[in-house]
Amino acid sequence: MTYEQIAEALFYSKNFKILSDKELEKKGIFIGENLHEKGTYAICTLSKNIDFIKRELYFEIINKMHEQFNFKELNIYTNKAVNVQKEDQEEGVFIRKVPQTILRKYNLI
Repeated sequence: MTYEQIAEALFYSKNFKILSDKELEKKGIFIGENLHEKGTYAICTLSKNIDFIKRELYFEIINKMHEQFNFKELNIYTNKAVNVQKEDQEEGVFIRKVPQTILRKYNLI
C-alpha cells in the first residue's frame, strides 16, 4: 500500500476528501479537504523510519496552504516529530498523531 492510499484511508475516516497537488505529493505530503466544514483542511505525511518535519518544511506547507486555500483550520496528521516550538506554531494549525490502529495496519510501527 502506498502512502497516498494510507492518507486517503485516514482522510476518509476523518471526513476529508483527498486533493491532488503534485508538488507536495513528490515530498510525500497529501492534502485533504473536509467534506462538512468549509475552510478546514488536512495534511498527511508519514514515514516508515524515524523522521521529523523540519521548521522550514512546516512553514513552507503553511504558506502554500494559505495561498492555495486560505484555510481556517489545518490538521497535520503525521507519525513524524515536528521541529517547531509550540509558541511558533501558526494559529489554527493542529498537529495530530496518526492513530496507532492505522500505523499498525500498514506496518508503520
